[in-house]
Amino acid sequence: LTYADSDGANVTKLSGADGSLVTSFGTGGSYDRQSDTAWMRTGTSANYGYGNKFGSEIVVLPDDSVFMLHPTDEGVYGTKWDSSDNIIFANRYLDIDRTSSNPWSYRASNSLVADKVGNIFYAQRYNSSTQHIHKFNADGTWIKSAKSPYLFYVDKIATNGEDIILVPRSEWYVDELDNELVSQQKYKVFDMRIVDEMDFYVARDTCFRFGAHAKHSTGSMFHKLGTPWGGSHSENIGNTGSTAPNNVFIWRTDDNNVLNATSSTCQSSTGLMSATTPVSIAGNGSELGYYVYSGMNGEGDWRMKDNATAPLVEHTIPHVIDMSYGADSQCIATPTGVQCKGYQGGGLGDAAETPSSTSYVTVSTLTGALDVSVGTDFVCALDGSGKPYCWGSNVKGRLGTGNNTTYTTPEASNTSTTFVSIESGAKHSCALTSAGAMECWGTNEEGQMAEALWNNSAKTGTKSYKSPNDIAELTMAGATTFSKVSIGPESLFTAALIDNGSIAVWGEYTSTVYTDHFVLNSGVATDVAAGRYHVCYLESGAVTCTGDNSAGQSTVPTLSKTPTSVHAGEDWSCAGFTDGTYQCWGSKASW
Repeated sequence: LTYADSDGANVTKLSGADGSLVTSFGTGGSYDRQSDTAWMRTGTSANYGYGNKFGSEIVVLPDDSVFMLHPTDEGVYGTKWDSSDNIIFANRYLDIDRTSSNPWSYRASNSLVADKVGNIFYAQRYNSSTQHIHKFNADGTWIKSAKSPYLFYVDKIATNGEDIILVPRSEWYVDELDNELVSQQKYKVFDMRIVDEMDFYVARDTCFRFGAHAKHSTGSMFHKLGTPWGGSHSENIGNTGSTAPNNVFIWRTDDNNVLNATSSTCQSSTGLMSATTPVSIAGNGSELGYYVYSGMNGEGDWRMKDNATAPLVEHTIPHVIDMSYGADSQCIATPTGVQCKGYQGGGLGDAAETPSSTSYVTVSTLTGALDVSVGTDFVCALDGSGKPYCWGSNVKGRLGTGNNTTYTTPEASNTSTTFVSIESGAKHSCALTSAGAMECWGTNEEGQMAEALWNNSAKTGTKSYKSPNDIAELTMAGATTFSKVSIGPESLFTAALIDNGSIAVWGEYTSTVYTDHFVLNSGVATDVAAGRYHVCYLESGAVTCTGDNSAGQSTVPTLSKTPTSVHAGEDWSCAGFTDGTYQCWGSKASW
């Protein structure tokens, strides 16, 4: 049992077995909110609307971490501790989609719950006639909001692990929403509004539903539990006054709202994600970021560091799907498009044709994005449907548009194929389809298209692919299905993981040009990542790195946990672990 006091100064854990004190943190513990001036500047626990206080709400997530939400007169903030009571983040502003001029005037009580994968749901009253239910992932990133169907307080929200149950004050029915906040069903508890302070609880393991109600007016009252919506009266509870001894009614149904059921079973999962998923990692010489997955739909956010000892901070842009770095620029893909900053000789892709910016500019044309990849003097991205668009320098067809024309804003590549991922190097790009097919385009000066180099005297060989094409040499060798393609930042080679676990490498690698691919590994690999001059791969639960080792990027240290993914950059390498953490070496050692 975990609870917070009204102003969030203290958090206390009690044993679920006997109620004995386990620990208390906050004032006098690992985090003192009372002395945190950054928190206190947002206001105090003043009384607002119907005498309700801005009190803290708290919930324990499936991994035993603790999330506390604190409404203030300047907004809603969140603080999170891990299962050992160490602070993960404090006073994070929760970017709720606000639709009222005074959204913090009212709040619901008992209004914070988490589903079985850590999504957090919060009921908040906006004004006298509107209240919303908000959904966050386990890290406090806002996902969506939905308007509640009630005009009165939602006195309680509960969950059976997947669906969200809304219980209003002074109402006679209960509404059930699915995990995406879409109304599923409504059922009546009473035949008239003569109750107050409806309390509600869902048992964690069986999903039995318990309700308790105080009758606040005289007159006969019928309960309607087990009766379909619109059905006739059920049992008459009695004609009593509000002070009569039997003015409290307690009931239990199963998870399907069947009254007096002898057993109840929780819903089986309908595709909810696991609580942790291996991370994605990207970086350049001055920063490193990793993508945190948690909750439904893979919603997550990027955490950034700018040195080994710096704390992890949220990326300034929410809902970043992917991030890519070049030597002087970086771009991010979001559900609404692509944003870039830094210096990009071919332009950052915005309508103003900005070549350099210290802040993100919005790339024109693209209204959604699945992936983005930064080349030396060009950028390629997949729009929301997976169609490739590129902009910047188009020397030897590196934009894939079928010509050598330079484009300062996104131009569709010359292919009808749609892709799920894209990678770009110094002068070429490759993209992967959901079926495991691969197409590449750009120069062949260093064998990037796995074709014989152009011989100007003999007029033989291949200069470039100006439009996306299959890599014929690999196809003829029987490599027809690929699991992953990786091209390091500003590199001249490609590493591709074939579905049989072999890693094919071609182009210029370790100062040798390979126009025919070679197989890098001897076993069955499950992941691969290319740096600028080195490659790392995961095989039989172990990480191996080969190639340039000038910064120690190919010397794999003893890993603290079991790796599930590998990542590489200019002169660094990282392994991702099952719990969503990571370990790096090379220039990013200890980051």
